[in-house]
Amino acid sequence: LQAMNFRSGSSDSKDASNSSTGEAYLSGVSDVITPLRRLSEQLGSILDGGGVDFFSDAKIVAGDGREVAVNRCILAARSGFFKHVFAGGGGCVLRLKEVAKDYNVGLEALGIVLAYLYSGRVKPLPQGGVCVCVDDVCSHFGCRPAIDFLLQLLYASSTFQLNELIAL
Repeated sequence: LQAMNFRSGSSDSKDASNSSTGEAYLSGVSDVITPLRRLSEQLGSILDGGGVDFFSDAKIVAGDGREVAVNRCILAARSGFFKHVFAGGGGCVLRLKEVAKDYNVGLEALGIVLAYLYSGRVKPLPQGGVCVCVDDVCSHFGCRPAIDFLLQLLYASSTFQLNELIAL
């Protein structure tokens, strides 16, 4: 197929070769994106699927005392903070109250940050519980529960040195 030259309305074999080059490029991009998407889904499933307890080698204790089982190698590969914390060999239990002293980070916020570390994807905010608003028609862009939750996310992201998550 020959591409149409939009300026003159004529077709040009040079444009056709550029079109096929573009298609080859998109095909190459797809060949890279598909495995990365699969890797993201598979690593995220470790945390979501409940199998993390079986495979875990450390725990993080949220501000409210609830524990999350984690994998040190995944967290250390994704965060300089965790690399430093887990490099000493000890410290298989990390208490958020000890490292995030100025702000209480709840389990739900910790879960979203951990999901990002495992999968590279940001999960949507929880619809109930932590972001419950008294206004039935609230869009949660500026209400106090949503802002408090986002502050927990930002504080945890800052503590764990996740600049790319903060930037999102």
